[in-house]
Amino acid sequence: MRRLSLLFAALLVLPLLGSDSPKEYDDRTETAGIEGTWRAMEYEFKGTTGKPTRQCVMTFRGGTLTSPWSDGDLWQGSYRIDPTRQPPHLDWIPSKGFYEGTTLKAICQIDGDTLRIAYFDGRFTKQRPQGFNDKGVIVWVHKREK
Repeated sequence: MRRLSLLFAALLVLPLLGSDSPKEYDDRTETAGIEGTWRAMEYEFKGTTGKPTRQCVMTFRGGTLTSPWSDGDLWQGSYRIDPTRQPPHLDWIPSKGFYEGTTLKAICQIDGDTLRIAYFDGRFTKQRPQGFNDKGVIVWVHKREK
């Protein structure tokens, strides 16, 4: 009976000791309303706001991000989001496109049908912005496609 109790205790405790998820996210990789299709409407950089010169639609679905551009360029990859952070942390891991081979550490904000994503140019820094007004941050504003 004692052996059986030890076996049950081990079976209940051992799964709690290990996890395949990164410590930074601790299994909190919910999508927080980001899943769906979003059209880029404008960008902000160094105090300037502008309209994109080419069209871009981003689709977040099941941990995969796809972003075709109107000129034929295609960005693809996976993403992780931690909605427990304020603002929520968004990591994009490109497998194809401009930032392939880097991880963009971004922050995001969803307000109704508006998605704002802020990040630093991944070619020059691996930092995550603390806010949308940080010096040198790139902010893209997207609207949800219906």
